[in-house]
Amino acid sequence: MQEETGSSENRSSWRDVVARLAAEVALREGCEIYDIEFIGAGGNRALRIFIDKVDGGGVSIDDCANVSRGLNLMLDVDDVIPGGAYNLEVSSPGLERHLRTPAHFVRAKGSRVQIKTFDSLVNLDATLSDEDKARLGKAKQVEGVLTEVADDTLVIQAENGGHVVPVRVPVDKVTKASTVFVLETQGPKHHGQKKKTKSPGGKPGGQ
Repeated sequence: MQEETGSSENRSSWRDVVARLAAEVALREGCEIYDIEFIGAGGNRALRIFIDKVDGGGVSIDDCANVSRGLNLMLDVDDVIPGGAYNLEVSSPGLERHLRTPAHFVRAKGSRVQIKTFDSLVNLDATLSDEDKARLGKAKQVEGVLTEVADDTLVIQAENGGHVVPVRVPVDKVTKASTVFVLETQGPKHHGQKKKTKSPGGKPGGQ
């Protein structure tokens, strides 16, 4: 990804302003910032803002539109972002959201996640038994429940070859991570006989 020319201090300062303004606008709409990305180069640059509801509910289209409208106005007035035109995109992180920061992992505790690492898992966790090392093999990608986040280390119940192995993974060794959406299935429903009643007009109606 290419970014604007200039010192890293200047780039950091406008990004900090964007984060502050985005948080202010989102809070007015009952939302909070989950993540911010600035990608692309030239005329294809995009500022992506991901929002969550403060109360844990779902983000609506109106939430995204209101945050986008309010933030766009503030950024234009203050001319915060250097380098010319860019697109502002505001959306929900989605059901399968990426995990990049320590705060992301803390929020994902207890959820099913998928992670990829720089090195094989057996080389990252010195506490693994020989049996568990054999079960994991040379895997650099695993899926399982994130059960602990402490001291910049994740504990994941890694599933591999029909086995579940608790693995400790340093956060700085993770190359890519995301939550995994699990579709919960329900058992068969038993439908009772629907009672019919008469509406005031004399026609049968469901109750």
